[in-house]
Amino acid sequence: MKMKAIFVSFVLGIVAINCGLSAKLAENPQFKATGIGNNPNLLDLPETTLSNIGREDLPNFLDLPETTLSTIGRNAAAGNECDYVTCKFTVDNVVNSVKYNDNPLQISGGAVNNWKQEKVVSFKSCDDSCPGILEITGTDANSNNHCYWGGLLLRCTASRSSSPWHNFISDKAHWKVENGATPCQNDKLFPAVGAGIPFISSLNSFGAKKIWNNNKIAIMRGSPVIPACGGGDECAYVTCKFTVDNVVNSVKYNDNALQITGGAVDNWKQGKVISFQSCSDSSPGILEIKGTDYNNKDNCIWGGLLLGCTASRSSSPWHNFVSDNAHWKVENGATPCQNDKGFIPVGSKIPFISALNSLGAKKIWSNKKIATMRGSPGF
Repeated sequence: MKMKAIFVSFVLGIVAINCGLSAKLAENPQFKATGIGNNPNLLDLPETTLSNIGREDLPNFLDLPETTLSTIGRNAAAGNECDYVTCKFTVDNVVNSVKYNDNPLQISGGAVNNWKQEKVVSFKSCDDSCPGILEITGTDANSNNHCYWGGLLLRCTASRSSSPWHNFISDKAHWKVENGATPCQNDKLFPAVGAGIPFISSLNSFGAKKIWNNNKIAIMRGSPVIPACGGGDECAYVTCKFTVDNVVNSVKYNDNALQITGGAVDNWKQGKVISFQSCSDSSPGILEIKGTDYNNKDNCIWGGLLLGCTASRSSSPWHNFVSDNAHWKVENGATPCQNDKGFIPVGSKIPFISALNSLGAKKIWSNKKIATMRGSPGF
């Protein structure tokens, strides 16, 4: 009987909080127009509606139970409102992909291979001090003068006008190319040729600038906060050159698959290249490389990974990071075998292998035919 009385008191308490909050909102003209103040059951309101409730209107929000807070949105309760960001843009010539904080975004609107058609992406940003990074990869159809012929033109708006993403545009002040360098910026070609196209005219009028890289394929990374935040450190753009004897199966950074460029994945005599972004020196992440040795025995001798990385910021722990048995583990957490046998002496005159040797890179592997190697400056 006593437990029943306690339960009834708890329920009545929640109802009282609910009614009290509704009454408080009913007094606010901002919410009378939306009907929030007239809704007797606050917890039945949509999450999108509740995320727009200001903290000043909910003085006791942080005293609500955790389950209640998760229903109504902790961002509103903590005064750190999430923004719904929409970016309209185009690329001359092709949009390959768009990501926000390494998460792929769906591209809607016009065709990705037609610069005359507007493209749209959307995402949610929940921290004004660390608003995240928008990454757009595109391809210029021309073989040279990419800064002239290629280009990205973009403008974003946010559901909250005080968001750093509101009226964020493409320009060289807030964007970097894949190696951390400043993009080229000009108003030549499609911003001028397409000035009569309404969406391009609108982007121009809002101050968006055409930016690109001096490469055919460009990866553009933009953020309202430059240097981009992450654990209080400036983000570093990391490039690793490597090879595997015999085949590279896959490469990941923090479990995100990386594109392998350069030489063939099944030819150890050709250098391979991967790139990624690391934004915390104290927690630099993990690079994972999986490969296959063709031999059926003595895999520590015949197989091998040789790698060297450089970063856009010399103080990054990834700068001059190499393959060795001090900072790498095999899939079971064991220390890899390390030696200078197999392809090392045979390939010592191949320029990229010679350069990796000079950097201090060591050939490492497992005692298995297929090896998964995980490396980090944090190991």
